[in-house]
Amino acid sequence: MERIETPYNEIDFHTILDIGIANVKIVEEKLFGPVYTRFVKKFALEFAAKKLGDTLPEGSEEWDLSQVKNYLKSNIEQYPHIFGALMYGMARAEAYLAGSSGVVRRITVNEMAKAMNKKLESINKQGNTRQDISSIDIGSEFKQVVNKLTIFKTMPPGASYSVMDASTVKMEVDNCPYSEVCKAFHTEKVVTYSRAHVCSIATMICAYLALGIPSGSDYDYDYNLDEFTNTKCKVRIMLKER
Repeated sequence: MERIETPYNEIDFHTILDIGIANVKIVEEKLFGPVYTRFVKKFALEFAAKKLGDTLPEGSEEWDLSQVKNYLKSNIEQYPHIFGALMYGMARAEAYLAGSSGVVRRITVNEMAKAMNKKLESINKQGNTRQDISSIDIGSEFKQVVNKLTIFKTMPPGASYSVMDASTVKMEVDNCPYSEVCKAFHTEKVVTYSRAHVCSIATMICAYLALGIPSGSDYDYDYNLDEFTNTKCKVRIMLKER
């Protein structure tokens, strides 16, 4: 397998939070209204407090998103993967309001990918170009997406991949920093739109890959989490018919 090189040892806490908060606002505006944000804050703070072995901060039910961010930031030394609290809060809120099918989660993650891509375009003027499905090289597309996530410092260090065939990439991640939030998803039965176990980084990758699919296409990207352990995860990312 080919190692994915990252010029950092830890993913960027601030990028995850900033993109997540921006996405919460998009989902509130386009789908659920203020009730969504209220539940995101509630579930995120509960997740963080549990990981910190603490009680919820007094008055936190009235906090806005910036106060939630500051609370998470202030506890990063105690729990370095506390960024997962916001990811968990978003997924739990969507499951609570729309059921556990994962369809809404798919929409919101796609919105996040669009926002990240737009930000990247402003940095280096490179964006996704929609292409005919017959011309898609999944290995090349995957590498481009990984490069973008590496720029944002959201690609986990310790990842490797291999192209299995024309429509499948296999990825392995050692000691993934997203594993604790994924474990929470499994416990709470938060699943993908295809009813599979959630892999946070594969969800991001598929959302980015999907930006290159022509509108109205019968194809889409999906993944299957083949192995989930405390030390290693294995996932297949696939281009397939809807």
